[in-house]
Amino acid sequence: MSNNIDQLRKNILDVSLIITASLGTVAYLISLTRLMNNDVSITHFLELLVILTLITVTIFRKKLSTIFKASVFLLLVFFFSMYDAFFYGVFSAARIYIVLIPFFSFLYFSFSRVIIFHSIVLIGFIAIGYMHYSGIQSLPKEYHPNDYVLKFYPWIINAIHITIVAFIILLIMRKMLGRYENLLHELKQYKDHLERLVSKRTEELETTNEELKSANEELFEQREELQDTLESLKGAQNQLVQSEKMASLGILTAGVAHEINNPVNFIYSGTNAVEDYIKERFPEHIPHLNPYFDAINTGVDRTVNIVKSLGRYTRSEELPWNNFDLHEVLDDCLTMLYNKYKNRIKIHRKYSEQDLTILGNEGQIHQVFLNILVNAIDACFNEGNITIYTQKNADEFEVRIKDDGEGIKPGDLKHIFDPFFTTKDPGKGTGLGLSISQKIVNDHGGNIECESQLQNGTAFLIRLPLDHKAE
Repeated sequence: MSNNIDQLRKNILDVSLIITASLGTVAYLISLTRLMNNDVSITHFLELLVILTLITVTIFRKKLSTIFKASVFLLLVFFFSMYDAFFYGVFSAARIYIVLIPFFSFLYFSFSRVIIFHSIVLIGFIAIGYMHYSGIQSLPKEYHPNDYVLKFYPWIINAIHITIVAFIILLIMRKMLGRYENLLHELKQYKDHLERLVSKRTEELETTNEELKSANEELFEQREELQDTLESLKGAQNQLVQSEKMASLGILTAGVAHEINNPVNFIYSGTNAVEDYIKERFPEHIPHLNPYFDAINTGVDRTVNIVKSLGRYTRSEELPWNNFDLHEVLDDCLTMLYNKYKNRIKIHRKYSEQDLTILGNEGQIHQVFLNILVNAIDACFNEGNITIYTQKNADEFEVRIKDDGEGIKPGDLKHIFDPFFTTKDPGKGTGLGLSISQKIVNDHGGNIECESQLQNGTAFLIRLPLDHKAE
């Protein structure tokens, strides 16, 4: 509250300085017109000194203390009052300025000092009156004084009037400041009451906010769980859709492979006919044309092998089990994947010389080896090696497929046979290949194992029994 009153006093003083400096400067400039009829006197220099002092204090008011500014302002008012009374006597406007001294001194000094300041001013005013009365100082000639203005009692009456008016103003100011202080006190009480209410409401809001925050955290956790479940469902749906597409693609591929056989047979038969015709009619051209016929036959043979591999891969699971050679299935898989590894991955076939004929579903076993070989090829980002070992033991066949790719992290190794688990980038793996492969191998009475070290490659070992019968 005291800070507010101090700020009010400071503002009153600053505004008073600005107004007084502005009006005083204008009044001084107007008074300079007297120089056209009169000579320059000491009065003009004194007035200039007062105005310059007032302007300087006004300009630097923000850097000066309130007490210093108030003291300078009161001193200038006192000086100007005494100066005006000294030169113009009772006709002076000094009594108007003198009234301002108690008003401003009351704002910035104690009441006892106000009385002292006012007493000093009155003493100076009466002293100047005595000087006019005794003839020590005379009025300007243009005033034509009469007997009244040369008497002493008008000065006493003016001093009494000044004192009465000054103290009336002091009482009014004191009353106004008292009301202002009471108002500030009430405002402070109201402010404190509001602060207590705000603090109480804030505590209640903080408690409510903590409860809401806790509930929000629970909802957020539930939302995260639901979102994870939704993502898992979406992934499962996508994988199932992909599996369905792959199944449909297998059926379509089987049909396409069957249809390709006819034009391949036409090419093969036509090539043989052309070759026989040239041998019969133009035997001298045979040496030059043999490389072309060999190239055509190689292409036809490769096409036949691809179609044969596709036919084995897409063979329906509902067909009865039959005997087939594991080496032929492995070679068919490599034929189908040739474009994925050519020119960058070397395939090392370390096949057993023993017969590896097995009873089972050829299409399903084909799918197992194809899934494992695809993973091995994908694990070799640039160049690499894939080695295929086969062996026949007393009661089982062993097929080991090893690559020197990036390997599998230890934390992921235990999950590789889980449905929908994949370490490949989104869109590059379904997460079903190894899970389906494990089921197929188990259905054939065998088992599949995996060994891997990060950056040191991966090896899959498939064991299939010699005499397992279909259920």
